[in-house]
Amino acid sequence: MRITLTPSYYLTDDLGESPRIVHQQTGEDYGPDDILQWYPSWQMQPCRQSVRRAAATFKLNREQSALVARFTGSGRPPKAGTSATGEIHLRVTMERKNSYVRAARASGLGLSEWMTTTCDDRVRRDK
Repeated sequence: MRITLTPSYYLTDDLGESPRIVHQQTGEDYGPDDILQWYPSWQMQPCRQSVRRAAATFKLNREQSALVARFTGSGRPPKAGTSATGEIHLRVTMERKNSYVRAARASGLGLSEWMTTTCDDRVRRDK
């Protein structure tokens, strides 16, 4: 099967056991963790994230959705040594989010890790 995701990239399971992303012009193929920039307006990111983003704009049938899921996996993989199974979704203004991102970068952490550490510190302090 082949799912055209952008004018340049498609997802296929015709190259072997695992689905791959293929650049239509060069024929180069990529796995879920390969880092690419599909469009100038998109940041460099793992192909699994680009596929999620592109596939969200299409109405996929059950078979196509299954192929996308095989490529992308079930969400972001947890960091080594963690067994995270829960999610927290938080809606904030861009101003607030940007201030969180700046604070995280200043601490040398990613946003999720900074938020988790900050919340854990507060819970320990309040006990």
